[in-house]
Amino acid sequence: VNISIHYRYTVNSLNGNQTSDLINKLKIKYLINCGAGIFRKKILNIKDLIILNAHAGKLPEYKNMNVVEWAICNNDPVIGTIHRIDEGIDTGPVWLQEEIDTSNLKSIIEARENSFDHVIKMMGKAIIMNEEGLIKPFKHPNNEGKKWYKMHSYFQNSTNKILLRNKNDYS
Repeated sequence: VNISIHYRYTVNSLNGNQTSDLINKLKIKYLINCGAGIFRKKILNIKDLIILNAHAGKLPEYKNMNVVEWAICNNDPVIGTIHRIDEGIDTGPVWLQEEIDTSNLKSIIEARENSFDHVIKMMGKAIIMNEEGLIKPFKHPNNEGKKWYKMHSYFQNSTNKILLRNKNDYS
């Protein structure tokens, strides 16, 4: 799906006055995070603003980085999550989760790209569901789950083998 961009705004700082002034001036209801950084209280506390994140891991089990790779390495399903951003990292209320099919993929890079593509497509669905009153956010305690960090290349190579073995392509 191609979405045309009618206006583009550039700000000096994600959490600065210019950003909050622009959000208020334009009466923005939804902000979609696509790797913009960490939102601070100044932006998070804007009245009626909903900031959503597309996360390619099941929350709260898979927080932080390389969650697609870690899920595959652990032989867990890859789950896409749409959640509302709060002051923590991947701790906001979950709006929507869906399993992502990685069964026909041949590499960890392909699995990662496919997962990110899938989860960003979930965003529109989540917003429409919210507008229709169908989203029932659920919040996990912030101390639940595990924070995953950058996967070492040794494990990424092992994860590739796991991905292939699960498809009977690896001997």
